[in-house]
Amino acid sequence: KVQVVSPVRQCCPEKIVERKWRTLNGLTVVFCGRDYDTKNGGMALRIFERLILEAPATRFVYIGGVPTGVANRYRDLFGRIEYHENMPHKQVLAVLSGAHVLFHPTQFEGLGIVFLEAMAAGMAVVTATGDNMRPVEELFATGGAILVDRATTARSEESGAFENHLRFVLNRPDVARSMAYENFRSASVGNLSIERNRKILLKIYEDALEHPAKTPLRLAQIPHISLAAVTRFSSRQLQDEEWAIRQHGKMTQSRFLL
Repeated sequence: KVQVVSPVRQCCPEKIVERKWRTLNGLTVVFCGRDYDTKNGGMALRIFERLILEAPATRFVYIGGVPTGVANRYRDLFGRIEYHENMPHKQVLAVLSGAHVLFHPTQFEGLGIVFLEAMAAGMAVVTATGDNMRPVEELFATGGAILVDRATTARSEESGAFENHLRFVLNRPDVARSMAYENFRSASVGNLSIERNRKILLKIYEDALEHPAKTPLRLAQIPHISLAAVTRFSSRQLQDEEWAIRQHGKMTQSRFLL
């Protein structure tokens, strides 16, 4: 009775993906996070600072704002990596299309549109699972990501785990390429492809036309419900309720279905 229609993204042309993975002498790693704290921007900067010494041929790109005090601390690092405090979305997609690895140590994430964009760009992914990030296990079920499981990793060991995973990917570009192609297949012809969604929606619309809905029930006709128990919200109250739910569930995004 339930058919899931996943959000999807338009894929890069396959020739662009093939071209960037043809030469593996130096990979491009991208961190992209608008919220410095939630997306773990500080951890990304610390790890970039260490790994750039080990992998000087690697291009590190940091997209997202950094607090002034922190930016002063990493002034030298910003001279060795590509730092963009802000960037139009179209330009972000252009960066992803030429990059190899998405490094995303975020603390909280829903489905994660940036994951879909990375998959559509043919990128390998290093991110987390556990707690509020279990959806990524289904998203990367074919092996396109290396995950730090927060359910089994101590908080004090988390940064080291992310660093080791990213180091492994940089040292094994052949593995990174295999991960990237798994993601690209999912986004171009697999479960997260536009074509799959088109077929699902077409079937849903065809079924709806063949079986027209009956007249909707009035509230009083719904069994086992008391009108006294119905809660009505103004738009402002609904907005406040959404914010409270997001804070309680540590979610960066939420949607109400009415």
